[in-house]
Amino acid sequence: MDIFEMFFHDAFGGGSRRGPGERKSKDVVHSLAVTLEDLYKGVVKKLALEKNVICDKCEGRGGKKGAVEKCLSCQGTGMQVRIQQLAPGMIQQTQTVCGDCGGQGEKIPAKDRCKTCQGKKTTRGRKILEVHVDPGMADGQRITFAEEGDQ
Repeated sequence: MDIFEMFFHDAFGGGSRRGPGERKSKDVVHSLAVTLEDLYKGVVKKLALEKNVICDKCEGRGGKKGAVEKCLSCQGTGMQVRIQQLAPGMIQQTQTVCGDCGGQGEKIPAKDRCKTCQGKKTTRGRKILEVHVDPGMADGQRITFAEEGDQ
C-alpha cells in the first residue's frame, strides 16, 4: 500500500466492510520443502498450523458476561501518562504500560475468569491446511493463506 492509499483508501469507499467489532486475522506465510518433481507435476501437501483462536467457551470475552470491567487507573487505554515538573516552565511527560491491567485496558476478577482461556480470550488451536502446489510453479513462489493467522 503506498502513501496515498494509506490516507485516501477508507475515505473513498476502499475500506473494509467488516463491522466495528470484527477483527481480521493476519495472513500466514510458511516455508514448505518441495522437490523439482513436485514443482513440475504439482502436488498437494498438508501443513500443520498452530495458532491462537478465539475462545469458544467465553466467546472471546475472557470471563462471564458483565464481569469484564474497564480499568479505572488508565480509563481503558492500557497506558498511563505521568507529567512531572522538572523546573519552572519545564515539564516531562512519560507514557508507560498500565501496571494495574498490564496494558489490557480492562480487568477480570479471578473468580469470573474463563476456566478454558484463563481470561486471555484466546486458546491455542491446531489446523491442518492443504497446500496445492500447481504444476509449473516457480521455486520460492509464495502461497498465502488469507486470514489463517492468529485471531
